[in-house]
Amino acid sequence: MATLPPPYDPTVKESFSYTTVVKRWPVIITNLIDCVYNANHDLTVTSTTSVTEDLVKKKIEEGKAIIETASKLNPIPDDGGPHVELYNTELEKLSANGKGTWFTAPWLYAECYLYRLIRTWFSLTEHWTQFDPFFILKEDTFKGSGAAVYQLALTMAEIDAEAEKGSLEKDLARLEVLFDEMIQMCFWGNATDLSLLTTLSTGDIEKLQTVGKEAQAASRKFILRDDIDAAWQHLKSLSNARLDFVLDN
Repeated sequence: MATLPPPYDPTVKESFSYTTVVKRWPVIITNLIDCVYNANHDLTVTSTTSVTEDLVKKKIEEGKAIIETASKLNPIPDDGGPHVELYNTELEKLSANGKGTWFTAPWLYAECYLYRLIRTWFSLTEHWTQFDPFFILKEDTFKGSGAAVYQLALTMAEIDAEAEKGSLEKDLARLEVLFDEMIQMCFWGNATDLSLLTTLSTGDIEKLQTVGKEAQAASRKFILRDDIDAAWQHLKSLSNARLDFVLDN
């Protein structure tokens, strides 16, 4: 069995992991603080009773300070939710090997740990158990994605119209073009992962989401391994076969 490659190391300053610890996570936490503060303000203005949960805001602020000072990771409190024991068992192993801090823990573990810890901060409160601190960001970004959503809807409508006319079924050349375009639309959708784009404006995201043919042609040179043609050739060889699409979101 081949040896697994080592996990991403945040101590390597040229790595994505280092950038994550120094820049991404503090920005994400800062946005959380702003979100809770704004929600608190709105609720106290519209409600006759105080529902402010200062504890949540305090914990988030402490979390930001902990990350920025490379402090050790602490066991996640048991909130009755899933995987707490799994995270804490792994953390115990990492700590025993001197890798129990934000700057020494494997990046992927620390990234997942962070979001599970955030979930715990809210689930252990009285009023915020179902609160989604990322909802505003997701909603605003979705609204800002209107141009790309419209273009995709237009493309699907055109394909549907062609299919109804029966002009697509036997036109393999046209189907190949559509297959290529749709695969790239799905592929480049990952370019707008919100957790990675902490410093981008709505205009930057809209540019990343451009789905036109010219934009796809310009972006294709950045694909490290392109098996679209091979996938199409394999699909053509199938006859009366079942084809499953696995959607990751």
